[in-house]
Amino acid sequence: ALARLGLAPAAPQTTPADSARTWRVAIVQTNEPQSNKERWTLETGAQALARFLALTEQAALHTPRPDIIIWPETTLPGGPLNPEAVEAQRTHRVVYTFDTATLPPLLRALLPPDARSDRLAATFFADALCATQARLGIPMLVVAIAIDGLNVSAAPDGRVNFSHSARHNSALLVSGGRV
Repeated sequence: ALARLGLAPAAPQTTPADSARTWRVAIVQTNEPQSNKERWTLETGAQALARFLALTEQAALHTPRPDIIIWPETTLPGGPLNPEAVEAQRTHRVVYTFDTATLPPLLRALLPPDARSDRLAATFFADALCATQARLGIPMLVVAIAIDGLNVSAAPDGRVNFSHSARHNSALLVSGGRV
């Protein structure tokens, strides 16, 4: 959906109201069942992300192009999107055991060249979103999970332990291929 919004500054206006900028806003609405968003599996998350990215690409093709694309609440599967949490996962090389051949083609094309066929980086969903946004060149406002103070450690049996100080449902701006 493409909407037109007249946005004016929150501070007292010093210019006439008719000079407020008009923004072309594309809103990606997926109608994803709430039960899926509460507990994604890697498979359902990958399918959903491929669909969300395809809808985003369709919105970007609209003429005139949108100035911003908005994803609604809890649309991004696969973990946190805030830079600190993504970097903690990247630093500790957190991966999921996953057959990457089962990824939808749109997502398979976003795998790094050195990706293993039996593992998926925990940051893949966030990386795929950022790469798509960078390619499209349209800022995106994404409501996703943000985790403060993410701590990653290895248990004696090899499993990964996560702890954090806070978890938020946050609106995050993705622009220039970064959050």
